[in-house]
Amino acid sequence: MGFRFFKSKSIAKGLRIGISKRGLSANIGGRGHSISLGSQGVYLNLSIPGTGISYRTKLKGPGSGASSKSGGAAREMPKGVQVILREDGTYEYSDQSGEPIRDQTLVRRISALPEVKAKKEELSAQYRQDQQDKAKQLNSQMDSFVNIASLSPKVRRSLSQDTSSKDDPETIMRGIDECIDSMTLPVEIAVSYELRGSELWVDLDLPELEDLPDKEYVTLASGALRQKNRTQEALRGDYAKCVYGVSIFVAASLFDSSPGIERIVVSGRTQRRDREGRICDEYIISVKYTRPAFETTDLTSIDPEAFFLSFENRCLTTKTKLFKAIRPFDPHEG
Repeated sequence: MGFRFFKSKSIAKGLRIGISKRGLSANIGGRGHSISLGSQGVYLNLSIPGTGISYRTKLKGPGSGASSKSGGAAREMPKGVQVILREDGTYEYSDQSGEPIRDQTLVRRISALPEVKAKKEELSAQYRQDQQDKAKQLNSQMDSFVNIASLSPKVRRSLSQDTSSKDDPETIMRGIDECIDSMTLPVEIAVSYELRGSELWVDLDLPELEDLPDKEYVTLASGALRQKNRTQEALRGDYAKCVYGVSIFVAASLFDSSPGIERIVVSGRTQRRDREGRICDEYIISVKYTRPAFETTDLTSIDPEAFFLSFENRCLTTKTKLFKAIRPFDPHEG
C-alpha cells in the first residue's frame, strides 16, 4: 500500500489550505456551504449538518474557464432535497426526513440551482392548471344559472299519430301537468297556466337576483386562487340571461308536452319592495312565443336575450340590465 500525504492548515476563519501530492487546495466557507479550489477544479459544496443531505457540483474545470454546464458535468437535484409547492403558491424545501429547511442561506443557494429552477417551473405550470380547473368548478354554479336556456328540450312536431287527441283539452292539460311536475332547474320557480284553445297562458314566479351567487373565483398571475365580489352590473347581466333562459326553457318544455299547443304567452314576475317597504309582485317580462320557431331552432346554442327579443314582447331594461316593471299581456285584451 502506498503512502498518502495530506496536511491542512487554517489561515483565517472560513479559509483552510490543504497540501497533498497533487498540490495545494483551498476550502472557503464553513459548515453547510463552502467552495473548494484545487488541481481538479472549483467545486460548490452544500450540506445540512446532522441530516445527511449534501450537494456538490463543479463550477470550473482545472485551468479552464468552462463551467460545469458547458463541460458536461451531470446536474442532479441535491441529494435528499424535496421541492414542495404549497397551497398558497409559495415554495419550501425539505430534507430527506421531510423536515423543512430553515437555513435561509442554504435555501437561497438551493433556489439558484438550475435543476431546482426547472423543477419549480414544472410544479408552477401544474399548479396554475389545477387552480384554473378548480376555479372553473367553483364557478360552475353561476354558469348553471346563466345557461338555463341550453337545458331546453328539442320541440318535436308530433308526439302521437292519434290526431284526435291533439285538440283534446283534457289530454293537453294532463301532458302540461306531467311536464311541470318533471321540470328540473338550478333555480326555484312557480308555474301556473290557463289553456285557451291552442293558446297557453303561463304565469311564472321568477327567481330573484339575490338567488345568484355574488362571488366568483379567479386565478392570479401566480396561479393562486382568490375569491372576489361580483359587480352589480355583472350580476344584473347574468340575472337577465337567467330570466330569459327560464322563460325559454318553460315554453320549450310545454310546447314539447303537446302538439296541440300553438302559442304560449309567458309573463314573469318578481318580488320587490314598494316605497312603503312592502313586498309586492312586479311583472318584468311578457312574451308571445310561437311553436314553429321552437321546432326549427337549436336552443342549446342560442343567445337567450336575442331569442327572447325576436318575439312580440313587453320588457324594459336599463343599459345595465336592470328590469323595470311592465304591464303583462292579458288574455282579455281586445
